[in-house]
Amino acid sequence: FRLGTADHAKALAAYAARGDASDAMRAEALKQLGLWGAPPQRDRVVGVYRPLPPRDGKPGAEALAAVLPQVLGKGPAAVQLAALEAIGTLQMKDAAPHLVAVVANESAPEAVRAGALKALDGFDSPDVLRAVDAAEKSKSAALRLAALQIVARRAPARAVPVVRQFAAEGS
Repeated sequence: FRLGTADHAKALAAYAARGDASDAMRAEALKQLGLWGAPPQRDRVVGVYRPLPPRDGKPGAEALAAVLPQVLGKGPAAVQLAALEAIGTLQMKDAAPHLVAVVANESAPEAVRAGALKALDGFDSPDVLRAVDAAEKSKSAALRLAALQIVARRAPARAVPVVRQFAAEGS
C-alpha cells in the first residue's frame, strides 16, 4: 500500500481474493484498496504519523474490479462488507451490475445485501430501482425496509402502497 504502484494494488487485490488467507487480513487488503486514492495520514498498521501524498485511486479501482467476482457475492461476510466499502470509497459505478446481483442473491448475508443496496443508492445509480425490486421480493424484512427507505426518497408515490402493506401485515 505504501509503495503505491499499480502492481502493488494488484498484489493487494490478489491477496484479498485468496481463499486460504484469514478473513480479517483479506478484509484489511480490501480496505487498503479502498483508501488507495486518499491514503490516511497515520499508518493503519502501527498508528504512527506517516503521511503519503494524495494519489490517483484508479489503480486501486482497477485492481479491485479484477477480483470483484471472487470477493463479492460469496465467501465471508466481513470480506464482502470490506469490498462494498472499497467500492463506495473508490466510487466504482461500473460495479453496479455486481451490486444488483448481490441484492438479488437470497443466499448472501443480509448485511451484505443491504450494503450493496446502499452502495447503489450512494452512487445515484439508475440500477438502484432494479435492486429495490429484487429487495422488495426478498424474505428479509431488514432488506425490504432498506429498499423502502430508498423508494420513499426516490419515488414517494411508489412507496405509499408498500407502507400500507407493511402496516396491514405487521411486518
